[in-house]
Amino acid sequence: MNRRNQILNSLHESEYDLVVTGGGLLGAGIALEAASDGFSVLLADKDDFAAGASSRTSKIAGAPDYVGGGNPFSMKPGSSKTKTISELYQTAPHMVKDFAFLMPIASNRMLFSVKAQLGLAIQDVQGNVLGKARGHKRLSKKDALRAVPALAPAVVAGGLSFHDCFYDDSRYTLELLKAASGKGAITVNYLEARSFESQDGDVRSVVLRDRIEGQEFTVRAKAFVSACGAWSANLAGMAGPIEDTHLGFKKFRTTHIILPPSALEVGGALLLPAEEGRYVFIVPWQRALLVGSSRQVTEDGPENPVPTAEDINYLLDWINRYKRPGRKVTGADIACAWSGFDIETDELNGEPSVYRGPNGMFMAYGCHLRDLKKTAKKALHFITNKIGPRNNEAPPAPTMLGGFVDKQDYLLTTAQIAARARKLSVDPASLDHLVTNYGKDALLVLDLIEQNPALNERICPDFPPLMAEVEHCVNNEMAVSLEDVLCRRIRLGFLHREQCLDAAPRVSRMMQELCGWDSLRLKGELGNLARNLASQLAPVS
Repeated sequence: MNRRNQILNSLHESEYDLVVTGGGLLGAGIALEAASDGFSVLLADKDDFAAGASSRTSKIAGAPDYVGGGNPFSMKPGSSKTKTISELYQTAPHMVKDFAFLMPIASNRMLFSVKAQLGLAIQDVQGNVLGKARGHKRLSKKDALRAVPALAPAVVAGGLSFHDCFYDDSRYTLELLKAASGKGAITVNYLEARSFESQDGDVRSVVLRDRIEGQEFTVRAKAFVSACGAWSANLAGMAGPIEDTHLGFKKFRTTHIILPPSALEVGGALLLPAEEGRYVFIVPWQRALLVGSSRQVTEDGPENPVPTAEDINYLLDWINRYKRPGRKVTGADIACAWSGFDIETDELNGEPSVYRGPNGMFMAYGCHLRDLKKTAKKALHFITNKIGPRNNEAPPAPTMLGGFVDKQDYLLTTAQIAARARKLSVDPASLDHLVTNYGKDALLVLDLIEQNPALNERICPDFPPLMAEVEHCVNNEMAVSLEDVLCRRIRLGFLHREQCLDAAPRVSRMMQELCGWDSLRLKGELGNLARNLASQLAPVS
């Protein structure tokens, strides 16, 4: 990704085929799809990339299959989760991790277990894995308890095991943006759309304001897409009145908590059936346990919602219902918590949506990772119909993320990274983290360690990220604030609030030197981080 100031200097009087507002998962996917097809693209986000919902999800590719109500294992024809996961492994093998999930079956819910097993069998048939290693399996009570010692023998009558994949949502979004940049797209954070200018009933330009320095730019384009999640219609409304009747959607506040591994002996990933077709996930993530999610219908509110006591107590309650008798998991065990927004569209049975909005602007929202490719292609279809194609050749092959050219390049490069890391005495957990987070760019982080061995030091004692990553994220990933680095690039702010705050002064001093902050900016960065992390941990009963 280009340095931010270099990009801003080139924006004056610029014109593009497409301007995308919104740097979350969907906006990044649309930018990559359009750039791959030969369109000139500018993507702008008024905050940091993935600062909203795209850094606050359950991080499980099949999550939409489980969280939908009714029969959570019902699938639309041709929408096999297994097929989607296979494609994710092919395009992002460094980042997408396979997990074998265990779903405990309660002794009083045997009918549910029959329906669940039937649903899993249908998915396995669609994905051509029925009876194979990645297919689902029925477990006896003895096997389920052996696999997860934390489960209560009096509650569990058996279990179902199945495979799903786990990915870091904000890092995945950054990889999409890097890939789009590699194909010529321009991506900028903290660049806010302030107004749109139309001519003959068609949006022709947007006024963008740099929220860091205050400078404004007028950028012309042939097409515009608003991909701002729950606020897509709000932003599109700046271009004119919205009359499309297909804009109905429900907005949910989703909450996740982080527990230390010592709080619950799980050994792997769990999916706990709750009431009304809901589930609670427990997934190992960076030497911690990610637990989620509560889901409450909400009206318009702050762009970054915070957990409530009700949200957190919901998660703790369901953990303790399945947990072996003994000390309960309580709010005192929680290392971190956060909330985000999820959208469910009213139209098309919850399918993600792309609509034509006012004065020819397009709106896209309601997309999960499983639907990303399809939704991005749908948006590109609208754009192509409006301004014509840019690439008359056959559709390009799926872009491999992480900077890798193909599977062989991935295998050779990761072997090279491992060899260099061992030579530099990088510990195994940090090595795995570097490859997962940065792909081929892990070599750039190792370059920094080679130049300055003092950077081969953990930022927080219990987690694998290294100090060298701070410099890398500032120089190569457009991180401009302390929160950008610690919360979205390296994720420590989402893993352990206290350790993150303890490390913040040291990280901020390094950023002060790299970014040229004065003492007032340094103090402000530390204060902003502390306030934001404090707001995410609600009191619990």
